[in-house]
Amino acid sequence: MFDLKRLAHRGRVLASYTVGGKRIAVADDGSFLASADSENGACVFRARDMKIAWKLERPRIQTLQFFAGSYLGLLVSEQGYEIRNQASGRLQYRLSGVDRAFANDRGRKALAAMDDQTYRIWNAISTVGRKRLKLRGFGVLDVAYHPKLTWAYAAEAGGPLRCINLDSLDVVWERRWRKAHVIRVTHSVGANAVFCVVSFIDDPRTDIVGLDPQTGVTRWKHPCTYVWDGMLLPDPPTFVSRAGEFVRCERSGLRVVAQIHKRTNGSYRIDKSDDWRVDG
Repeated sequence: MFDLKRLAHRGRVLASYTVGGKRIAVADDGSFLASADSENGACVFRARDMKIAWKLERPRIQTLQFFAGSYLGLLVSEQGYEIRNQASGRLQYRLSGVDRAFANDRGRKALAAMDDQTYRIWNAISTVGRKRLKLRGFGVLDVAYHPKLTWAYAAEAGGPLRCINLDSLDVVWERRWRKAHVIRVTHSVGANAVFCVVSFIDDPRTDIVGLDPQTGVTRWKHPCTYVWDGMLLPDPPTFVSRAGEFVRCERSGLRVVAQIHKRTNGSYRIDKSDDWRVDG
């Protein structure tokens, strides 16, 4: 387990369990971790001792995420989107017709991508209102939220990155890339930018891009070939490479600020540096 703010190792995991682990989520307060895949179901752990809090042995779990209010959301094929208590696993609500729901820990309103290829607003309990917004891509890969404005930044597969007003479902702005789309997006308060990873079709290259949150205009862009798309940290804008490097994004370029090394005894060491540079 690592302290991502200080880039420090917090100690060894006392126990480990294999439940597939193709999807991983961490509670906002760091008290619970969840792992799931499409074959074995979901397993939720208490972070303090890595003991199993509860398991859901149900196949075809497609997504899972924690959100404010001590809940865990799971999209289960055929059963719809289930919202469960993160500590006990007790079913609280079930949303039908939802393809993916994206929790917003900064407010109640959030985006849900429906199975009819539209967006609707939801409030962590149910969809709100009748208005819908049609997707322009094949699905939704990631959503980030503005910390003060009721705006969402939605990355569509094979489509644009769209800034959507959650009060009206109107599109504030959208950006497209030729033969590419955004696979990860987050909002960085410190950099005052929408921080995203742009993946190119039939090309291993990705671009790390910083956009103006209110207009979508590019502020900086850095080509990079080895982004691990499972980890994107907003403040300061940082991603984790496949080699275990924490790479910080700055206007002047990409900078490796730490490297994770595993020792032979199973513990970890983190080397920090202010001088390592990345050429992409």
